[in-house]
Amino acid sequence: GRRLLDRFDTDGDGELSAEERLTMQDEWEVRRFEAEMAFTDRFDLDGDGELNDIERAAADDYIAAEREQMRADFTARFDADGNGDISRDERRAGFEQMRLWREQDQFTDRYDSDGDGSMGPFDTEAFLALIAAGDPAGDVNGDGLVDSSDVQAYQDMLSNLDPNRPDPVDPSVFLGGGRGGPGGGGPGGRGGG
Repeated sequence: GRRLLDRFDTDGDGELSAEERLTMQDEWEVRRFEAEMAFTDRFDLDGDGELNDIERAAADDYIAAEREQMRADFTARFDADGNGDISRDERRAGFEQMRLWREQDQFTDRYDSDGDGSMGPFDTEAFLALIAAGDPAGDVNGDGLVDSSDVQAYQDMLSNLDPNRPDPVDPSVFLGGGRGGPGGGGPGGRGGG
């Protein structure tokens, strides 16, 4: 929600007005349409702008193979007992780990001031400058204040970063889905990002 406010709360009142919500929905609709077009273009071999039965079958086969590969990746990564199946507890642990990784990615995206994809001393100096200036961008813990608790939250996030983690597996592969992409999240996409 905070990222949505940062992006779409143009009047800065801390809420999304009806007009700001429409702007957000319009942008999402454009992205969805672009994703659908890119997916169609990928499998539209005759270039007519539509998927015929043969092209759709190829697209469905691709989606099924992608979903199966993601399930295999998830199992390889989170099958703690090594039995080749993911139990309910292993699935929960895997989803929790991915949630933590996603938070870490968001943290890095937000505070990687030099854009090198990792957190280093230069990024910390830039963050401390935000704190010193009382800049709202320094509000790491989201309490509406920029203070020493944000410095602690920043340090906690830094100490928990996992630089050696593998690319995340999209959990939507376990949530069903059908034609149009894993989890039904859009054509050919890896979920509802």
